[in-house]
Amino acid sequence: MIKLAFLFLTLSGIFHEDYWKDFFKGNLDRAFIHVHAKQGVPKSSWFKRFQMPYRVENSWARTMKAQIALLKEALKDPETAYFIFCSHNTIPLQSFDYIYDELTGLGKSMFWYEKNPHMDPDKPGLYQAHRVLAPIPHEMQHKNAQWIILTREHAQMMVNDRKLVHMISRYPHDQEHYPSTFLAMANELDQVHKKEGTLVVWHLSKRPPYVFKDLGDLHEYQLLTDAIKYGTYFVRKIDEHCNLAPLDDSLAYRDGYRFAA
Repeated sequence: MIKLAFLFLTLSGIFHEDYWKDFFKGNLDRAFIHVHAKQGVPKSSWFKRFQMPYRVENSWARTMKAQIALLKEALKDPETAYFIFCSHNTIPLQSFDYIYDELTGLGKSMFWYEKNPHMDPDKPGLYQAHRVLAPIPHEMQHKNAQWIILTREHAQMMVNDRKLVHMISRYPHDQEHYPSTFLAMANELDQVHKKEGTLVVWHLSKRPPYVFKDLGDLHEYQLLTDAIKYGTYFVRKIDEHCNLAPLDDSLAYRDGYRFAA
């Protein structure tokens, strides 16, 4: 049976556990769940049983080695075919069946990427010398969304890599450069479906990304319901204390679900 791996990169616990429990209900036979928690998962958490037995040093700007450790654990299950990275403040926007059917039908990795925008000194708003990945050729340097979805083939390639990950992890935000640059150098970017699986809103906050705090706010609510209608799988940066009840009518895995997205 094909499985989806849900790989959580967190400091400690995971917000809005009830939503995840509803999402996984009846689907644990098709899911591999693992949590890399820098400070450990609380004993009271439903996710405690899925905590990794060891931790890899990481920081806000350098997480790729911890992500690869999660991949290594998930690859131990031979039935796991797709590898989905999530954060502690992520919730699902679609049902498990919806995501499962789309990914197994796609047969590709999924994440947004572009040529490394930080290389051009003529673009003062983007140029960042410390994010130019020397000695990698400029045409091979890329940037991607952190919350990627990988096929088993691509996950195995990254776990087997002994060179590029160490080179790129010297730079900040390695999680935003390594996956797409690695696959570009392996001539595998054509096996990536260029689409965001996780909604992250960058343009509405002075210190992005935007944090959803009040779904009573019509604009916040509309952003999420639009993402559901568009078929986006997850949303990130949901505040721990955000009341999600207004969204329940639109979430197919919740008891309050009333209409199709």
